[in-house]
This record gives sequence, structure tokens and C-alpha cells, in this order.
Amino acid sequence: MKRIIRLLFYILIFLGLMCLFLQIFGTVRKHELHLYVMTDEVSKSSPIEVFYIPYSSDDDFTQERSLQAFEDKKEYSLREYVFRLPNEDIKDIRIDFGSRANKKVVFARLEYIEGSAVKGYTDKVLTANNAENYQTHELQRTDCLENGETVFNTTGTDPYIIIRDIHSLPDSNTESADIYFYLLISAVLSLTVTVVLYKYVHLRRIAAAVADTLAQKKLIFSLAKNDFKTRFAGSYFGIIWAFVQPVCTILVFWFVFQIGFRNPNVGNVPYVLWFMAGLIPWFFFSEAWNGATNAFIEYSYLVKKVVFKINILPMIKIISSLFVHLFFVVFMMVCFMLYQQIPMVSWIQVFYYMLCMIVLVGVLSFITAPLVIFFRDISQIMSIILQFGMWLTPIMWSVDSLPAGMGPLINIFKLNPMFYIVQGYRNSMIYGVPFWHNSLQTVYFWSLILVLAVIGGHIYTKLKPHFSDIL
Repeated sequence: MKRIIRLLFYILIFLGLMCLFLQIFGTVRKHELHLYVMTDEVSKSSPIEVFYIPYSSDDDFTQERSLQAFEDKKEYSLREYVFRLPNEDIKDIRIDFGSRANKKVVFARLEYIEGSAVKGYTDKVLTANNAENYQTHELQRTDCLENGETVFNTTGTDPYIIIRDIHSLPDSNTESADIYFYLLISAVLSLTVTVVLYKYVHLRRIAAAVADTLAQKKLIFSLAKNDFKTRFAGSYFGIIWAFVQPVCTILVFWFVFQIGFRNPNVGNVPYVLWFMAGLIPWFFFSEAWNGATNAFIEYSYLVKKVVFKINILPMIKIISSLFVHLFFVVFMMVCFMLYQQIPMVSWIQVFYYMLCMIVLVGVLSFITAPLVIFFRDISQIMSIILQFGMWLTPIMWSVDSLPAGMGPLINIFKLNPMFYIVQGYRNSMIYGVPFWHNSLQTVYFWSLILVLAVIGGHIYTKLKPHFSDIL
């Protein structure tokens, strides 16, 4: 029976690793326009330019959403221009041929390629002969060639073609070679890591450490309360400082980004509420991870005791930080109601994402807490990671406000596990989106947790016998 459970556990690890690698490879995306056209010399003074409108926008074509192609060759032949579009669904496209009055333009075809390395690429091909949803401006058709090319003469200084609702064009091809390639690579990597874990990681020790932690939940809670009280011992206002400082930080950032920088609109919710829903979970993550990382050093006198289960020390610091976080969750809900936001059933999901954050900090602390004993610079490295992480996580900025050219970075940002949690808090408090509607990101998050837990457990069991010698 134990062998079957162990086998099932490693199968679960393998599937989790597959999800993890496929999510990483899913960031390899292609969103391109390939324009095949024949015209006179294309230069900086007269570039071929593409304007686009995403489905998420009701605006007209603007210069902010444009891409240019330059070419210095003077030969008069069919050329291919590649325009790399942002990673979002495109609704309409306008191809501007520049200032070319009384010139000959041969439009061969336009290929719109979208998709990812994992899901495959959809190719939509448009020729002027078979298009029904395009319109021309200052272009007079003079000939239609058998190979699908269409000859135009420009009749003004601003010739262009507009393709409306590009998604209604029929799909001409879906490349599947990349899908199988990345599935194979993911399977090989996942199998390799699983075999290494099976051979070198002692799951019984890890399971025993988890069981000990759960069995001593009363002791953990008691020590966490004592840790919380003694943290501000000696100060006149005591634990009040645990709440005053985060509130002041929220007010300062809100003033800077709402009043000073004039942050873009985040929808129908006041910016301060949107901002709080992202910053409050980050407060807990940062404080809890820092505290849990230094738990073995702070409680070194307990580490040296043979009879004490030291694996609960990081959890003591995490639960201690949780007290403040619970206060701010209630504070956030009160602020929402003061702004006349009607409470929703989805608000309960905050506690699910809170659990996600506790587990994330827990598995990370079992990686950093043992290492910091032997390599004290880990604390400084963590400070840098947290500083960059705060700005790379969409806490003070919205993903929807990214410039068009940064669209592909959204998938890279999603690899950050705190992206899932911050967006989850907002989905719960503002948008009312159930967490199971974000199934792919949920599977990725828990797969990452599983991998980090195995790594952290292995590091802890290997280094634990040497803790008392160093401390």
C-alpha cells in the first residue's frame, strides 16, 4: 500500500512538473503580421506602417498602436515585412503605404499569425482577391493576377488598406510541430527531475516534518501569539505600530499614484480600493517570508535543544505575521463597504488565496531558512528580490495599462506566484471571478508549490544535522 501511495505521489509530481514546464514554454508566443507587397523604395521618409486596434479597445487607429517597416533596398521585387504585434487579440488592422502618390503597389498577401508554442499557431491569410471585410483608401485596382496578387495605383498621398474583424477570416493552417516538440521537452525534463527526486529525496523525512508541524498546531499558535506580543515589547504604543506603519504606507503610495502620478483608470472601482487589494497581500508575503527565513537564527537557543521540533519555527513567524494580515483583510472589507461596494459571496475567496500565500511562504522558508544559517548573504539577496518583486507584481500598476509593445511580458509576469495571489485578491474583492475560472494559473501555482516543497524539504533534511554546530 505504501509503495502504491509513493508511486501515485511521484506521478502527481511528474504531472505537476509537466504543467510547470508547459506554462513556462507557453510564454513563447508569436503574434505577427507578415506583409508581402511590391512597391517602390521604402525609406524613413516614406515607411510602410501598420496600425492595429485590439478587441479590448473601442478607440480608432492611433499612433501609439503602430509599427513601422523600413527597407533601404531599391530593387523592385516582392518583399516580406514582419510586424511583431503585442500579445493580445487584434480586431482591426490598417496597412498604410506612406506618401506614395501616383505609384504602383502590388499587394500579394497578408498573413496574421497568433498563438503560443504550446497551443500551436493559427495562420490567417488575406489576399485582395478573396477578402470581403477590407476597404481601400486612395488605391485604385488596375489588375488581378492569377497567383492572387492585386495591382493598385495610388491616387493620393495617404493610401492604405483597412481589414475589419480579422478574426472572421478563415484559418488557413495550424502548426502543430511546436506543440509536440514542447510536449516532448516538457515530458523529458519532468521525467528527469522526477527520477532525481525519487532517487535522492527522502520523502519519509519530508512527510514526517509536515506531520510534526500539523500535530503541534496548538504550540505553534501559542508561540506565534508570544512572538507577536514581544516583537514590539518596550515601545510605548506596543503592537499598535504593527498596524500604523502599513496604514501609513498605503496612504503614501495611494497619494503618490492617485494624486501625484495620475495613475490610469482601473475600471469602475476607486483606485485606493484596487490598490489596497494588491498591496495588503504583499505586506504579508514580504513580512512573513523575511521572518520565517530568519526563524532558526532568531530562535537559535531552541534549535540547540535536542527535544524541540525546530521545523515549526518558520510557521511561528508566519502565523505571527498572519495576525496583522487578518486585521488588514477586515480593514479592506470595511473600506470597500464605506465606498458603497456591495459585499459579494466571492469575498470569501480571500481566505483561499490567504491559504495559498501561507503555503507559498512556508515552502519558500524551508529553502531560505536553512541556507541563511550557512550563507548569511541570503537575507540581502532576499531584500533585493522583494524590492524588485514588489514592482514587477501588478500591485501599483494594472496589466491592462501596459504599453502595446510589452504585451508578451504578461505571460512572463504570470510565472511569478504572487501574480496569481494579487490578481486573486482583486478577483475576489472587485470582479467577483471564482478561482476555478482561472484553472490554468491555479494548476500552475500548485504545481510550483509542489516542486518548491520537495526542494525545500530536501534542503532542510540535508542541512538540519549541522544547524547546532553553526549556530
